[in-house]
Amino acid sequence: LTRAWCLWEIYCTAVTGARLHLAMRPQALQEFKTALLASFDTVQTALSRVDVSQSTAFHRADQDMIHNEIKRTIGFIKMNELVQTRLMHWLMETAKKELDGMKTLTEPESVADRRRLQANLAQMLRERGNVVDAEELLRDLVAELEEKLGKDDLTTLSCSNQLAVTLQKSGKTAEALEMHRSIFERRRVVFGPEHEETVQSASNLAVLLSQQKPMTLQAFTEAEELFDFAKR
Repeated sequence: LTRAWCLWEIYCTAVTGARLHLAMRPQALQEFKTALLASFDTVQTALSRVDVSQSTAFHRADQDMIHNEIKRTIGFIKMNELVQTRLMHWLMETAKKELDGMKTLTEPESVADRRRLQANLAQMLRERGNVVDAEELLRDLVAELEEKLGKDDLTTLSCSNQLAVTLQKSGKTAEALEMHRSIFERRRVVFGPEHEETVQSASNLAVLLSQQKPMTLQAFTEAEELFDFAKR
């Protein structure tokens, strides 16, 4: 992603509507799949930091030719946006295919990996504005986790929190409030009142309550108490 020709080819797939394939050596491919599970944010961050203006080529003449063409047409800023968007779409498509391939695996470690990927993909879809697909993935995952691990399991609580945030972004405020309250109470019992995840839930619920319109006295009072709780 620092090579001028590679970035130019990604740009060309976008403007021509061609299909994008990224080929990797076996070791790099395995490292990439591991990163999808263990450090998904790292993958997203790496893609978002692509800077075409800093790209290089083996022959300086090729680098100058590509950079000059970019300057002449769309400019580096728009080029960066286009390449990053194309790569993010590729990342989501790749993660979806990987997830589909893991659904038939039954070994405990593989099931745990599939659940992590499903949660990671849902979060990225939500951040990219696709709250519908994110909600569907998280609803299925939370239902599975509650059945297999129980409502008070750490993974279940984490995914439930992601679902509550997604519902909030979807405008399903009443359901989001109910879920945030449930998560807060369960985290307070499981982790204790001073744990960072309990405080996070208190803050999430307080923020959502404070955004209610019209603001009721009951919502104001509850939000105030939760903000005080989170500050302790």
